[in-house]
Parts: sequence; structure tokens; C-alpha cells
Amino acid sequence: MEHLPVHQLHLKVHTLDDLFNSLDPSPFFTQELDRAADQYIEKWARRYPANSALHLSVQLATPPTDTHQAAHLSHALRQHFALSRHSARADLTDLLWQGRLSLLIGCCFVAACILSTDLLRTYGSGAITAVFREGLTIVGWVALWRPIQIFLYDWWPLWRRIQVLANLERMRVELLVNNISCSHQSDLSGGG
Repeated sequence: MEHLPVHQLHLKVHTLDDLFNSLDPSPFFTQELDRAADQYIEKWARRYPANSALHLSVQLATPPTDTHQAAHLSHALRQHFALSRHSARADLTDLLWQGRLSLLIGCCFVAACILSTDLLRTYGSGAITAVFREGLTIVGWVALWRPIQIFLYDWWPLWRRIQVLANLERMRVELLVNNISCSHQSDLSGGG
């Protein structure tokens, strides 16, 4: 098996509660990350290939008051990134559905515009008729702009984000107090 380089991120916080959204009423192990912490960790992970080995070290200024929180830190982070990945996957599914619907509507509109230009051709070949024919042709093809944008460009960032979040789910998490590990080995080796 190929050994991947380990990319490490060291976060220094006063308490474990600093990592999580204080307005989220959920228990710690299902609570969402603080928005700034979430964006910082995700931005850091985005720099590396999706199959990279990631290691997050959380350095506490003082020992945790609740050992239950310390024991579940890795699970809480995995849970947060799993929920984020599911949300991003739902966003991608919605975007692709919107793309298919937009493509169907756009193709019907292009067909209607082309039929209309053929009808205008039967009414004469004057300058005004030619302007309307050309206008309808252009408008018809412009109607396909949005589905083309979705299928060529818009889905890539969401797909990449899903890969990054999946990698963050597998991330190794270590809790340090005074540079001494407080994490439980079983917590670190748990799956994603």
C-alpha cells in the first residue's frame, strides 16, 4: 500500500467550546463547527489532493473541564464534516436537476424560436422580418446559456468540495494540552 504524505494543521484554542458554534443547541458530539473554524479547516484541506492523509492537532491552553468532550472531539469533527458532505452532495444533486430542467426548457425554447423563424420566412424577406428572424435565433441559443454553464462549469466546485469534505471525515484528530496528547487511541482510529 502506498504511504501518503501527512499534512498537518495545528489549531490553538482556549477551550474546546471555541471550535463549535455556541448558538447550536445540539450536544457537543453532534454540534456544528464554528463558521470561522469550519472555513479555516476546509480551506486548509482544499490545498491538498483528495486522497491526502490529514492530521489535525488541537492545542488547548488549559486542560478540558469535561473529559467527555475531549473523548468525543474526533467523532464530533467527523460528524460535522459528514453532515457538510451530505449537504454539499444534495446541493450538487439539486444543481444537476436544475441543469437538466433548464436544458429541457432551453431546447424547447430553441425549437420554438427556430420554428418561428421558419414561419417568418414565409411572410417575406424584408429587412424587418430578417431582423426578427435573426433576433429569434440569437435569443433561442442564448436560452441554452444557463444549462451549458451548469454542465460545463458550475458542478466542478461542488464536486471538489465533496471530495475535500470526505477527506476531512477521515482526518486524524489529536487533542494536545501542554504538547501532551489527551486523545484516546480508539477515538483516533475510528472510521469516517
